[in-house]
Amino acid sequence: MADDPRSVFSDPEWNHDAVRGYFDARAENDEQYLAELKGKLSGNKAYETIYDQTLASYYVHNYFRGRTWLFSREAFLSALADLETAVVPTDNYFDKERFATFRLNLIHSLYRATGR
Repeated sequence: MADDPRSVFSDPEWNHDAVRGYFDARAENDEQYLAELKGKLSGNKAYETIYDQTLASYYVHNYFRGRTWLFSREAFLSALADLETAVVPTDNYFDKERFATFRLNLIHSLYRATGR
């Protein structure tokens, strides 16, 4: 998995498999880290911010996880626009505004990674 999304999304030749692999791996990593963080939350409130950020990351990456319809950059950008305007989901985050900000920042970074 590439850590830098630009290497996946800015390639002039859209690589469906690389895009799918990127989101699969990122969502799985987020999921594992959320489980790890849950054990640390009771001992330290500082983890609440990290939890909200990781949960926002999971929501964005998981939205695209396993999507077979991401066959083109245009389809991806359209789906990203849909996600950007979607209602902030209700979940067990600690601060809705912080979660929403992290989520929106990640969406915008994915836009930038495509070179748009």
